[in-house]
Amino acid sequence: MGSDGGTFDYGDAVFKGSEAWHALNAPVVGVAASPDGSGFWMVAADGGVFAEGAPSHGGMGNAPPLYPVVAMAPTPSSGGYWLVTADGATFTFGDAKYLGGVNAQGITTTVTGLAATHTGRGYWMLQQDHTVYTFGDAGTMQ
Repeated sequence: MGSDGGTFDYGDAVFKGSEAWHALNAPVVGVAASPDGSGFWMVAADGGVFAEGAPSHGGMGNAPPLYPVVAMAPTPSSGGYWLVTADGATFTFGDAKYLGGVNAQGITTTVTGLAATHTGRGYWMLQQDHTVYTFGDAGTMQ
């Protein structure tokens, strides 16, 4: 995947689509495969979400967040996803439930990653300084 939304298939991967021929308002910063295998989603820094073979659950491209989106994670059902911004704000789409964010906690470095639990009832948020925040049923890693 390129920042322009271009996708490339290798090995046994099946081409599901690409945004490379569209003029995007912001670069693509994340991708998540749908757990049901139907396709994947790409997210741009402005919160625009592009569904390629996977079901669309919306995005924030028309009303971008204050800070750029940096990562996304799908729910186990493929029925939704979470988006997280650099300041730790969390946004939900489809069947993803809001479980909290760190944007109100006065974090000192940028959030860089997000991963959902296998149940879909929790997620881990990674900060640039390697701090991991847990939400819902995401336990701390030992």
